[in-house]
Amino acid sequence: MTDPAATHITVRRPEQVRTRLQDNVLAWARDAGNGQLRYIMELGEHERGRASGCVCISCNKPLHSVNAAKVEWRNRPHFRHESGTEPQACKVLSARAALLASLHEGDVIVLPRLRRSIAVWGLSGAPYEGWIDVAPQPVHVGKLRFIDSTTAEVVLADGRRLRVVVSGRARIDDTEAGETLEPQIEICIDDPALAEMSPEELRARLVPAIEKGAWCGHWPDAAGDAAAREEAKRAAGYALDWDEDLTDLPADLRRESLLHREVKAILERANSVLLPGWWLTSVGAIATDKKRTERVQLAGARLERKLGRIIPDVIAQLKTGGELLVEVTVTNTITAERLERIRAVDLATIELDFSHMAGALSRPALRQLVLHEVAGKVWLHHPSVSKMPGAPQGGFLELGSRRRGTTGRTKQQMLEMTEQDCARQYLAAVRELARLDFEVDEQVSTSERNDALAAVLEAADALHVHGYPEALDYRLFDDQRTVLHRLMSLMMGYPVAYRYSKVWQVINSMLMDTGIESKSWHGLYHLAIKARGPALGLTKRQDELVDEWRSRVRTSVMQREDTYRRDPQYDRLFTLLFPELVPGLDNVSLRRAPAARTSLTVGNEPDLVGVHLSREPGIMLWKWTLPPHGRGYELGLAASRARIDGWTVDDSSILYHLVREKFSTPFVSTMAHLVAEKVGAEPAAVLRFLSRHGFISLSPKSGGL
Repeated sequence: MTDPAATHITVRRPEQVRTRLQDNVLAWARDAGNGQLRYIMELGEHERGRASGCVCISCNKPLHSVNAAKVEWRNRPHFRHESGTEPQACKVLSARAALLASLHEGDVIVLPRLRRSIAVWGLSGAPYEGWIDVAPQPVHVGKLRFIDSTTAEVVLADGRRLRVVVSGRARIDDTEAGETLEPQIEICIDDPALAEMSPEELRARLVPAIEKGAWCGHWPDAAGDAAAREEAKRAAGYALDWDEDLTDLPADLRRESLLHREVKAILERANSVLLPGWWLTSVGAIATDKKRTERVQLAGARLERKLGRIIPDVIAQLKTGGELLVEVTVTNTITAERLERIRAVDLATIELDFSHMAGALSRPALRQLVLHEVAGKVWLHHPSVSKMPGAPQGGFLELGSRRRGTTGRTKQQMLEMTEQDCARQYLAAVRELARLDFEVDEQVSTSERNDALAAVLEAADALHVHGYPEALDYRLFDDQRTVLHRLMSLMMGYPVAYRYSKVWQVINSMLMDTGIESKSWHGLYHLAIKARGPALGLTKRQDELVDEWRSRVRTSVMQREDTYRRDPQYDRLFTLLFPELVPGLDNVSLRRAPAARTSLTVGNEPDLVGVHLSREPGIMLWKWTLPPHGRGYELGLAASRARIDGWTVDDSSILYHLVREKFSTPFVSTMAHLVAEKVGAEPAAVLRFLSRHGFISLSPKSGGL
């Protein structure tokens, strides 16, 4: 059970009462003898002036009663301080105490509607929610105990307990989210006008305010939680992202096995399947042609039966008597070694690549993709290739030269490393690259910088193999100073990527943030500051500034604004890199909805002659299919997959230079010429590569081009 104060309800007035301070009077005080609250209209004639026997609820100083027990008056009866003026803070605190005092034993209050979500994480790492919905509930107040002037403990007639707190600023406690046996309702009010109201007026405001509250926690409800969790599981199951029958496998392999099973079931019941065409590159490799398609007739399918030295994921039976091997890819890529084994079997083999669709599939969508679309389908081998003459020597390389005989060992070595070892290697490499980019005084040579970047990419490749492709996002290590650099500074206790001597200077740079994207990470930074605590060595004044900053973030989050809430795109990676942040990373209130990501859709490959240079009216021109940041990330992922598969991706290849030049020009044709010149190819070869892998598509010429 968590601390009852960790869960509360905040009720905010819809409008602030606008009134001049001098128009408000103090109608409530505390009896100096017994500590009970006194309303000015309750005083008798003998309690006028200094004889009131009352003190201020806020400052505890003696009060005079003015016009007490009078039937007629010019100025309404009220309390005043001996100085003759009431500070606004005294009126506000008196208003809060008076509002709370209007709650009595035997009252009927209506508890607010409860709507709370329970999330489960699918096999892909995507969250799915189920909801608990409890209607507003009228309850009787059985017992009432005032803890102080602004807090009351309420025991309901059925024995349940809760607290009602009247305060000026709602807070978000930094404790782990959870259920509590004593929820807290916090009513946020700073209106001094309440200090002059009668008990009846206050009562009329308090009871509706409780009903309009919003739960931040609730009494445990095992049945409701179980139903919501089952609802979330059903949503994950519909998205092909949940399977409890494969618990002996890691999550990524469980989803892969689930998709194998689903694809087999689809092909077993299908009469036909649509396949893309194919062509042979200048280096003798088979390439997929999405422009030409063919529908083949099926006679059934079976799952994972050994053929030679391979065990295909699915073997589809063709009505012509042949077989079509289907490899389903989610996280495990097709290595060069496995590709050679597939070629040795010499059967038509196609890959269904779902690596860009994790968590975004449903059973109907999967059926549509498998049977009626060619997106995600890539030819790995076709028997006709073996009958063709050998490819010409020389020519351009798309991925670089192949590292024969090392691919299987390299990937196996990565898999033999623990995720924690990969994380340490990654952080060390990012740290060294940041040191060269931002912290050294002397000029860093190009080769030294390239070696440091290569070390980061090598470590990121290992994390990619373990299911953390986001480690390849250049925005974490090669995009000026990044959110990862700041997190490392906080968690390691010394500045990273800053020529500073103290972590406080890095924190101060965060306080200077003005951009929307920069501020969205502030909630995450506070999780790191909390995790490190005194180890950061902040002074008392610096702690106060951090508290003020945290208060701004909390208020914004409570108002459900996205200003300080992050896109959870890196949460899984940060969980691995910084385990101390795990409790805070699970706090859904600090996350906003993930940004929509456009998956690469491999398009048709048109006739390239003259298209990329034509300026004629009405002509189709090449356009990027992704925005710059998405394009840079996807190019990095493509290069990582190629390296893992045994390709060098060095400066002799198209992909290498596309990654290097990703932001050098926004124009596709200019990029094609730039990269083609570096690899000794025609621009059409670069356009062919970009089109085949879905980075560009043809669009009508606009007036500005």
